[in-house]
Amino acid sequence: MLRLRKYGEAWVLTHKAKSEDRRHKVRVEVETRVEDGQEMDAILRALGFEPTFRYEKYRAEWSDGKGHVVLDETPIGDFGEIEGSPRWIDRTARALGIAQATTSRRPTHRCFSNGSAALAARQRR
Repeated sequence: MLRLRKYGEAWVLTHKAKSEDRRHKVRVEVETRVEDGQEMDAILRALGFEPTFRYEKYRAEWSDGKGHVVLDETPIGDFGEIEGSPRWIDRTARALGIAQATTSRRPTHRCFSNGSAALAARQRR
């Protein structure tokens, strides 16, 4: 997957490889800053890529240098992510009171497709 994202005034292009099927989602991500996001978008489109998913969120981030915790506020709910070594992830989840049974390895866009259907159903009532 390719992702072009704007953080404030900075643009970042990310390639996410397919994840390995393990208890913790494991995948290689390669990122680079992009000077001009609009031009990179034009280049990607010229190469035949088209946006397939787009959304806005507010993100808070924390790191201790060994791992990374993020909280995303989105239109369909709040989502958290814990990234690091499996041992660090487990220790951090326990410290935050997060039970493994309440976690998901589902990609964000799938949460949105399921969540947006539920949100639309609630709005129709």
